[in-house]
Amino acid sequence: MGTYNTNNNVRVKEGHFAVVLNESGEFGTNPFNGAARWLQIEVDCPTDGGGLTLLGPRQLLYGTPYAHSLRPGAVISGNVQSQAALTLRNSGLLGDALSLESAVGSGIAIEAGADGVYVASAGNPSTSLDSNQNNGIEVAGAEGVGLFIGRADDTGVNVNASGGRGIQVGTALSDGVNVNIAGGSGVKVFAAGDDGLHIANAGNPSATLDSNFSNGVEVTGAEGFGVMVGHADLSGVQVSSTNDVGVQVGSSASDGFRVFSAGGSGINVLTAASYGGFFNSATVGVYARGGNGNTADLVLGGNGSSDTADNGRIASDPAYASSDIFLESNDAVVVKLNSDNSDEDSDFAVWDPTGTTIFNVDNGGLTSVEVLEIKGGADFAEQFDITPTKASPEPGMLLCIDAANPGKLVVCEQAYDAKVAGVISGAGGIQPGMVMGQEGSVADGQYPVALSGRVYVWADATQMPIQPGDLLTSSSLAGHVMGMGETAVARGTVIGKAMSSLESGTGLVLLLVMPQ
Repeated sequence: MGTYNTNNNVRVKEGHFAVVLNESGEFGTNPFNGAARWLQIEVDCPTDGGGLTLLGPRQLLYGTPYAHSLRPGAVISGNVQSQAALTLRNSGLLGDALSLESAVGSGIAIEAGADGVYVASAGNPSTSLDSNQNNGIEVAGAEGVGLFIGRADDTGVNVNASGGRGIQVGTALSDGVNVNIAGGSGVKVFAAGDDGLHIANAGNPSATLDSNFSNGVEVTGAEGFGVMVGHADLSGVQVSSTNDVGVQVGSSASDGFRVFSAGGSGINVLTAASYGGFFNSATVGVYARGGNGNTADLVLGGNGSSDTADNGRIASDPAYASSDIFLESNDAVVVKLNSDNSDEDSDFAVWDPTGTTIFNVDNGGLTSVEVLEIKGGADFAEQFDITPTKASPEPGMLLCIDAANPGKLVVCEQAYDAKVAGVISGAGGIQPGMVMGQEGSVADGQYPVALSGRVYVWADATQMPIQPGDLLTSSSLAGHVMGMGETAVARGTVIGKAMSSLESGTGLVLLLVMPQ
């Protein structure tokens, strides 16, 4: 190189010595760059006084067979046909074959004619599957996660302008794609020419169904959940501004859509051009279950703060003749008006097609109706308590006013009693059509007593037969009526008119209750 590298006090043992060349840059910054180099050695022994002695001839320098590392910028170039140009092998249990730290640019930049990165039998799984295609990254067989991203401050996996599928997961024995704690998007797909994310045969179900559309996410066959959201702090699934169905579930073998422990809305659909959710099921279309206590199972949101806005509306589809609305309950049906005490006019109303109210119940209990038809009974009754006597109260017995206990009745035991009041309803299979009373007051009681209408009553025909149209009064036989015959009608003793006959003895007679 045209200069000297001098080393003093070099120890020589049996003709061998070791020195460091170019320690201070005597031969330049990069003298050993692969070009031919020769070494000329001159030695001086201070004790012989003879000066420098040339050792010859010059020696050609060869590359060392072992290097601690590659120099920055080193290039490995060659034409290797049957083996790798560079092989990294670490026989340790925990060490990495290749480790990159703090790469400012690309961690690894690869231009390859075949697979960019090929990982075969990671973890030594029992089987592997080669794609036989030139892929960016191919994992032939992974015992755990095929591609694992522990933490990404921005996008975990970013696929831009994919001509086919952005990310496709075939038959992964474990997680197809697992992203933990992504600071940005876990998986983000832009402008995919086909499906953004396509998952086929998850869990190896018996059948698959391809949609033949370019979808954001397509799951062709899932043995369990198609899409499962375990815990969402805000919206489990949010669909905004759809031109058609917000969320549609076709023929799911298990749950079509399930959200557990959503911190916000389980399903939030905004401004859907068609239905926010469309459910077409052979059994139950929608099943909603709220929390414990008084938590609502189904809430209908309002259209605004205006007093004229519909706060919640349920409508049937007018396109179908069978679009009736049925309310079916296996327990009580409760309508709670003005639950938040914010509207004094919170009535329960039924309208006809013109908007005219034909049935109305206000929050104070006042009920109004155009026409009321009662089909379950034939008499008008009130609730009374009956003072005990020797005769036990039974349906069909005639009752009189209890003079000793205001508001109560007693079984009649006196003929032509002016205190006759009514008949206990329910005899002969005829039930009361309307029952009135006020709980917690004197106008309440245990027995429904017919005061008007048709009711069967126990009758006594031992003295004279009873014919339809006969006026009936109390008999001396407890709880029975009898005919009055030609006897002058005593004021207040008539309970009503017979509507059936009884020739002799005792039995039930149909009575039109009309006290006079």
